[in-house]
Amino acid sequence: MVTHASVPQRLARHRRIKEERRRRHLWVILPISLAVFYGFYAQFIDRSGEGPVTGGQVVLGVVSGLVFGALCLGLGAVQHRLPLQLRAAAFGALTGLAIGWLHSLTSESVLTSIVLSVLIAAATTVGMFYAFYVHDPAYHPANAPDRPQADDSAREPAAPLGREPAHAALRKTRGGAPR
Repeated sequence: MVTHASVPQRLARHRRIKEERRRRHLWVILPISLAVFYGFYAQFIDRSGEGPVTGGQVVLGVVSGLVFGALCLGLGAVQHRLPLQLRAAAFGALTGLAIGWLHSLTSESVLTSIVLSVLIAAATTVGMFYAFYVHDPAYHPANAPDRPQADDSAREPAAPLGREPAHAALRKTRGGAPR
């Protein structure tokens, strides 16, 4: 019995739609759950385990959670429009600010909070840049437009970033092929 030719296409489209729905829900659920956890943790740090919970601590937790959630949702909304480096820096800045704010709620000095915030922001930026670079197909070396499809053995070694090979510079200065 012969099967219809469009069956695989329908299955692929169904999988794609299902994946898009999952991502859409995750895009909202993850920042909201992080914001709730962040607000509870900010209130917990401010409380320090001494006495009952006060109204000021609850307000601090709610406001901290709302601000953190809004920043996460905002970054999630614009992250795909940002270039790779700026996207990594935005995630690093958000993480550094969040950790710095939580650390400032403790009894440590503000300078310690700033140093910790900058170190965590830098580490997160480097880690996110690596993750985005490795998983982004536009930056993958196999998708380079000048990559030959056939034999790679006769290909010249790649020039360092931002530089062109010496023979290309000679062609530009002499107006054609090298002499």
